[in-house]
Amino acid sequence: MTLAEPDPEWRYVAPAPPRPEALGWSGPPKTDDPEIGKRFVGLVVDLTLMIPGCVLMVVSVLSQPHETEVGVSSIQVTSSGSPSALFWLGWILALVLHVANRVVLQGITGRSLGKRLVGTRLVRVDNTEAVPGVGRAAVRTLIEMLGWIDLIVALVSQRHQRIGDMAMKTIVIRDARGS
Repeated sequence: MTLAEPDPEWRYVAPAPPRPEALGWSGPPKTDDPEIGKRFVGLVVDLTLMIPGCVLMVVSVLSQPHETEVGVSSIQVTSSGSPSALFWLGWILALVLHVANRVVLQGITGRSLGKRLVGTRLVRVDNTEAVPGVGRAAVRTLIEMLGWIDLIVALVSQRHQRIGDMAMKTIVIRDARGS
């Protein structure tokens, strides 16, 4: 046999690729991740609960007397007083409705009114049957104030978790129990 001729008895056999389980991957999450669109609709429904309080705040501001100063290049409108009791009533109403829905109800049942409507629920990552509890729901709701940053993280994270979900070890899943 010469170097130019290949050995007919020799052939290369590639090793089989490792199985996903051997790499620590057990497949897609068993929680059946809801699409981001459902989560957004649920959030919009939850935020609409604050509308009555916001309306009271707007009515309060618009009903206050205003002084108008006309300058050479612009018109400036300034309020002549502090916020009225109606404004604070609206603010408190919006806050109470939001906390009752997004913290208390969601913490105890795993579902806010918006989640109930779109068929999703909030659970702990380590146990998809366990509701998060009021404390986790409260911190998660506070972290929501990050706004766009939180939304971008939810769009790009593997399980569509927001920063609050990651911090509190929660995840939003489809609710197999229905409404």
